[in-house]
Amino acid sequence: MDIQAIGLAQTSKSAPQPEPRGNVAARKPEPQQAPPPAQQKAEPTPQQLQQALQTINRKLSSSTSLEFSYHEGTKQTVVKVTDKETGDVIRQIPSEAALAIAESIGEFQKGMLLQQKA
Repeated sequence: MDIQAIGLAQTSKSAPQPEPRGNVAARKPEPQQAPPPAQQKAEPTPQQLQQALQTINRKLSSSTSLEFSYHEGTKQTVVKVTDKETGDVIRQIPSEAALAIAESIGEFQKGMLLQQKA
């Protein structure tokens, strides 16, 4: 059995042959099929949305509070969601880790600027 013949037979069946380069203008673009229409989700009515927001706000106001502060190192506003009963921080945006990274990047940039000026 000839190995080269097997390789040629497989490539001729599976791989399309490239068109000659000189015939580019004669090629017609293949029509693109439109993507299938997305299934549309039913939008809530304004009354349903208002009712859901009132329920969420009522639940949150009884157990949590929002605290806004300013982080000097990064000059960013920080929002904390805290538990009213325990005082524990439930969520902070941006997180302490993100603030620390931003602050260290700022200090690094200041150092590079001072080195370039010197």
